[in-house]
Amino acid sequence: MSSKITIDSSLFLPKIDNYTARRQSHGSQQREVSRLALQYAQEWLDDLADNSSSERPQTQRQARRAMANHIKSRMDLKDRNRSYFVPAFVWQWLAGKVIAYVVKLIIEHYWPDLLEEWGMSI
Repeated sequence: MSSKITIDSSLFLPKIDNYTARRQSHGSQQREVSRLALQYAQEWLDDLADNSSSERPQTQRQARRAMANHIKSRMDLKDRNRSYFVPAFVWQWLAGKVIAYVVKLIIEHYWPDLLEEWGMSI
């Protein structure tokens, strides 16, 4: 069973691209990270839907942290073989900011739907 929620990337990609365009350095890597972040965010939603015994986040903040942790664990920013790798501390910080922004958009948009799917009240 997958999540009833399917992330509509057409809602988020224009906002994400606008956000990353303001940071001119490493543009193509930022776009790659944002697309992977959307993919891994959907994976997190599906994993929660499939595993009914797992503890559900109670707040948006908890959901953002859990989703961001899942994305960062799946996306090794230090892996030299990845197309988005840039060997710099600044890049890892920048990628973290992109991931945090993507997660924020997704959680804020889908929070009411997540509560409904998890059988929780507002």
